[in-house]
Amino acid sequence: MMGMTPAMFNKMKNHFPENFNSIIELGCQQFYSLNSAEMIDEELKNYQDGDFTKSMYENLGLKYDSVDVYDGTIFCDFNNQMLELSHQYDVVTNLGTSEHVFNQYNVFASIHNITKKNGLMIHCLPLKHSPHGLFTYNVDFFISLCFSNNYEVVELVFGWRGTDGEYTFGSLSDVVEHQTTEQYAFLVARKCLEDKFVSPQQIIYNPLISIDKVITLCSGDIYLLSQVVQYPFTDNVLNHTLIFDEVSNSHSEVLLYGAGHIGQAILKFSKHRKKINIIVDEHSHAMNDFKVNTLGDLDAINSPVYIASDFYREEIRRALLMKFDGRVVFLN
Repeated sequence: MMGMTPAMFNKMKNHFPENFNSIIELGCQQFYSLNSAEMIDEELKNYQDGDFTKSMYENLGLKYDSVDVYDGTIFCDFNNQMLELSHQYDVVTNLGTSEHVFNQYNVFASIHNITKKNGLMIHCLPLKHSPHGLFTYNVDFFISLCFSNNYEVVELVFGWRGTDGEYTFGSLSDVVEHQTTEQYAFLVARKCLEDKFVSPQQIIYNPLISIDKVITLCSGDIYLLSQVVQYPFTDNVLNHTLIFDEVSNSHSEVLLYGAGHIGQAILKFSKHRKKINIIVDEHSHAMNDFKVNTLGDLDAINSPVYIASDFYREEIRRALLMKFDGRVVFLN
């Protein structure tokens, strides 16, 4: 069963804005794992397992509401309606509610609608938790949601629950190594714009994808990035993709030399990939709908060259300079 545990409250508390005054929960949340906890926050010491969080939030001086089909202060059946209110909240929590709703668009659009600009949306949802709800989630879902709606990822961590029902949080690679029956994602996202909710497109199929934005959303975690974009990034390949974006910024066309792992990453994820007019490689003949030329196919080079290689870079530079009498501009 999901609900508020000491570890979850501690994670949330660290992100509560200064002087915020309103919070709304999806589902009437109750406390769990308080009775077995060795240490709990001061705010939780007067509560026991099964108590509702409503009392705690109101004792903190917050305007509190909850959305539920049973005992909430606001009734909403997300399967059949989207929530739009005359007011918004500083913090909106979804601690194990949305996975029980078949209409996922309604529930996540509603969360967007009732969150103030610069307010926080806090989710703790199952990655691997069956049988439980109608859905479990994956990392693509959270990053695609944030990318499409210009949310700032304040924190995205992953965790599992022990036999005492308490959460342990860490990185995605930690969770993968810690094979357990219950795995979760904990996301704190900031709503940066007061725009209409956008139904997310999976990040790898989004034509607006650029690696700089995605790596920011993944907080620089290359393992998480590789899972989201479904591409085996290494530090070296990622650095090349970012450098290509930087050095090609002021050019309208670029020749990409190298159709290997680095070149493929640039073609898939660079925000300037449409500037690539020619690809040269001595082995490949087609890649990502591009014709790949060999050096012998070229009579002249009229675009600056980016070399998608470290090991053979100097060798390639010498070969190009020799063939074209030094009339080559290199970007790296």
